[in-house]
Amino acid sequence: EYKIKTRTIGLIAIIIFTSFLSIIIFLLIVRYVKKQQEEKDRLLEYAEEIKRQLNDAEQNNDFSELKRKYLSTINNNSVQEIFEDIIIEGVVVANDESGNIYKQIIINDPTGAIVVWIDDAELYLKQHARGQRVRLDCKGLHIGGYGKMAIICAEDGFYDVPIRLNKYIYSHHVRFIGHPDLTQPEMIPPVINELFFTTENLNNLATYVRLENVKITEADGIELWAPEEKSISSNIVERSIKIGNTKVILRISTYANFANGQAKHQRRNDTLQQLLAVSNQSYC
Repeated sequence: EYKIKTRTIGLIAIIIFTSFLSIIIFLLIVRYVKKQQEEKDRLLEYAEEIKRQLNDAEQNNDFSELKRKYLSTINNNSVQEIFEDIIIEGVVVANDESGNIYKQIIINDPTGAIVVWIDDAELYLKQHARGQRVRLDCKGLHIGGYGKMAIICAEDGFYDVPIRLNKYIYSHHVRFIGHPDLTQPEMIPPVINELFFTTENLNNLATYVRLENVKITEADGIELWAPEEKSISSNIVERSIKIGNTKVILRISTYANFANGQAKHQRRNDTLQQLLAVSNQSYC
C-alpha cells in the first residue's frame, strides 16, 4: 500500500510538472507569435507609408547627382546608408533574363546608369522587363561600390561590404510606372567608339551601349562563348574585343543562355550592342 501511494504521488508530481511546463511553453509560444505579429504589423505600416510617399513623390535626383554625393564611397568599394530623401527614376535596360547578370538590374536615366542588387531570381518575370520605368525611394537603402561601380544595395554589418537587397524591403521602395516600352529614349543605346574609353566616363557605367568597329579576337566559328573549363573565377569567362585600337575585356557568365554557343563570324569589324560595365578601372 505504501508503494502504491508513493507511486501515485510520483505520477501526480510528474503530471503537475508536465502541465506546468506545457503552460510555460504555451505562454512563450503565444508571446513569440504576438511579437512576430506586432513586428509584421509595424513593417506593413512602414511599407504602406513608404508606398504613400513614393506615390506622391517625384524624382529629385538624377543618377549623376546621386553618384557625386557618394563618390568617395563608390571609389573605395565601401557602403553607406542613404539618410536623405532621394528619389531616382530610370528605365530597366538590363536584367537577369539571359543569365549573364545575376540577381540585379541596371537602370538608365539621361545622365547614365546605376546597378541595383536584389536578392531575388528571375527578376525579368517580376515587373523588371527591359523598358520598364521604375521609381526608387533610396532613403533607408544603401549605396556602395563594386569594382568602383555604383550600386544600390544593402550592407553586411559585420564585414562592412555591399550585399544584395532583401526582396521584401526592396519591394517597399520601388514603384513601377506604366508598362515596358522599348521605344523610350533610355532604351536607345548611345553609339560609342574607342574615344569613350577614358576615366571620366567610368561613373556612367554599367550601361547599355552600341559599340562600332568591333572585333572579337577569339571568335573563329568553333570557340564557345563561355565554357566552364575556361572560367577564371565566379563562373566568369573573359573574352577580349578590340574597338579600333582599344582592347576591352568581355566578361560572360557560364550560366548565360548563350554560353555554349559558338562565337561566329566576329573576326571582321562589326557592331555590337551590349552591357558595358567597369571593374576597378577596367572596362568589361
